[in-house]
Amino acid sequence: MTDLVESDEELLDPLPRPLPGPAAGSRDRDRPSALGRLAAAARRLRAGTPLGGDPDDPDGADPQRRQRLLRAGALALALAAGAGAAGVAVHRVDLHRDQARVQDRLLLHLLGGGASLTYAGTGARDGVSVPDSFAAPLATDLTIGLRNDGALPVEITGVTVRQPGVRVVTPAPTATVKPGASVALTTRVAVQCTAADLPQTPSGVTLSVHTLADHGRPAGDPTELPLTFTGGAFDEPPSGAGQTGTYLIGSYVTKNFYHLCGSVLARMPVGLTVKNPSTGAGPDNPVVRYTVHVAGTPGSVQAVTPPASPPQVPGVSAETDLHSTQPIGNEGVDVAVTDRITDCTAFGNFLAIRGGAATATLWLSYASPVAVVPTDQRFVTSTPSDAALEAFDPQSGRMSGFEDALLEQIAAACPNL
Repeated sequence: MTDLVESDEELLDPLPRPLPGPAAGSRDRDRPSALGRLAAAARRLRAGTPLGGDPDDPDGADPQRRQRLLRAGALALALAAGAGAAGVAVHRVDLHRDQARVQDRLLLHLLGGGASLTYAGTGARDGVSVPDSFAAPLATDLTIGLRNDGALPVEITGVTVRQPGVRVVTPAPTATVKPGASVALTTRVAVQCTAADLPQTPSGVTLSVHTLADHGRPAGDPTELPLTFTGGAFDEPPSGAGQTGTYLIGSYVTKNFYHLCGSVLARMPVGLTVKNPSTGAGPDNPVVRYTVHVAGTPGSVQAVTPPASPPQVPGVSAETDLHSTQPIGNEGVDVAVTDRITDCTAFGNFLAIRGGAATATLWLSYASPVAVVPTDQRFVTSTPSDAALEAFDPQSGRMSGFEDALLEQIAAACPNL
């Protein structure tokens, strides 16, 4: 008998499993013993019924010889019948044993070809909480789907994960799966994104499983079944720059550890402060200048770069002194920002439906062509960090007096705002 874990596409990891019942090879021992008894009987009858010809009675007229011939014919029929009966008996044993093999076979199909990953950090802010440092492990739900295609119910008593950068926090609970039924097993793991040997996709998952007692059959012995995930089932990053789109935390799942880590990183605070607001703005000089100090996200290696397509805010043009990508070192990076209000009416109408003049500093920062991106290409997404908006959010508490000075310059540039 063989325990099998299969995907919908191919057979995965056949493992030998001992069979209940007679020991292997007993079928071969049964056949010689039955035929041996027939052969012995044939030898005994042959000794009493010689079949050789008699030269003194070539026509077979001797009554005793005719009797011996009749007895030989009966012997042949008996041998044929005995051999047939023995063959039927052996065949019946074979069928019974084969049927037992099928019924005892532990056959699971892996659905979807692999495991799905869902970031499990939840909190008050947008339903998501992120760690303070990228070096902290990410709480993640690893889910696999299985279907029982065997003839007996099975019990899955545990799921273990042995791979670099991943640690099991809460194993999946014990699950009973009837024949033909499916189950989704979710194991809470901690993903260490900064581990140098973190693989791109999940691997090293092993099930602890056994068949349950059914219709007089005893429960099977516990078996450890390693799963092999099919590489083609995973959402691989595209060739070229970065990955397509950002994994939406709390809404969608991914099958890629790098997508998971990169998307969480894009939601983490970057450590921005604003300083040195300009003075002297007015209708004839509608320019607001300030400096953004970028410290980066703790635990990550990042860079500051001008985005390829900076956001557009009606009535505002923005530029910086950042002309190329600059790594964010231990000291951080200072970026000088110049916001020119080219159309006060258009800018005012834009603010009117987005919180009013109190949000002017927030939307000026949104127009600034500055983006923070990870240096590690494994975690690059097409959407740069939005932490710059958080730094300028009046509710964030990070403005510390700068907001009033900046709003004063905006009001001087657009008196009717």
